[in-house]
Amino acid sequence: MKHLITFAITLSVLTLFTTCKKDKESPDNYRLTKTVQTLFNEITETLLTYDNNRLRHVSSLNGIVESELIYQDDSITINYNFYEDNEWRQTAKTVHYYVGSLISKEIVYGMPSNIIHHIKNYEYEGSKIVSIKVWANNNDSLSLYDSTIYTYEFDNLVRVSFSYKAFPNEDLIENIKHEFTYQDNKLYEEFVYGDYHGYPIQLLTKKVYFYNDDERISLIKHYEFRDDTYSLSVEEEWQYDDIGNLISKIQTDNTGKIVVEEFLSYELGTYNYQSMYDIRLGGETKIPLP
Repeated sequence: MKHLITFAITLSVLTLFTTCKKDKESPDNYRLTKTVQTLFNEITETLLTYDNNRLRHVSSLNGIVESELIYQDDSITINYNFYEDNEWRQTAKTVHYYVGSLISKEIVYGMPSNIIHHIKNYEYEGSKIVSIKVWANNNDSLSLYDSTIYTYEFDNLVRVSFSYKAFPNEDLIENIKHEFTYQDNKLYEEFVYGDYHGYPIQLLTKKVYFYNDDERISLIKHYEFRDDTYSLSVEEEWQYDDIGNLISKIQTDNTGKIVVEEFLSYELGTYNYQSMYDIRLGGETKIPLP
């Protein structure tokens, strides 16, 4: 399932709680068509194509991984393909099921066997996601494998916790936790807890968010936490075009050296999606809607 995991990341479009002022031409009137990311001199280009307001195709990793989206009335099938030995092979597929405008269930199949790999169930209070539970196939029997819990104060997401089973017969163990604080109803700090030389999980890093005059994120400072001390490790600068589309994210280390560069391109058009925070990606993902 390595290719599925890799491509799930490319299919997700991270937005990280951005807010914007709406006018006649705003980012809501544009949709992402390309990202180019350079990580330690390795360049990855992702291309997205649409049919009307539906995402239809995504390709990445220099053209060797792609997904095709097939829409039904209350579901979307995503076929994941990998180019190897001069031919395309379908390595997995997922089927998303929806109730209204919210995803309710996701079934992941290994291909070409078409055997269920896992089932992901989404639970809500109103329109707020409160849990995601994954049931994995173990010797043709489904059992709870991991769980993500969302906690809110009023309308603000304040905590996301991810737990999983290291071994089938064990209880769920909390593996990752993110906690959020706000100032003036905007995200201010994000604290990341994880496994560091054993359990219980410990505070590992934090992010501090800064905004421009249009209340869009302009800078994220990443701090490592060791020996009860925060030390700045990375600064991440976000740039926008005149309309407000995010066009670049550049990370530099504490010496000023560029670590990651990402450039984004857009076209006029809309795209039906549901936003949701993904703790393992560390940001908000866009799930396509029928």
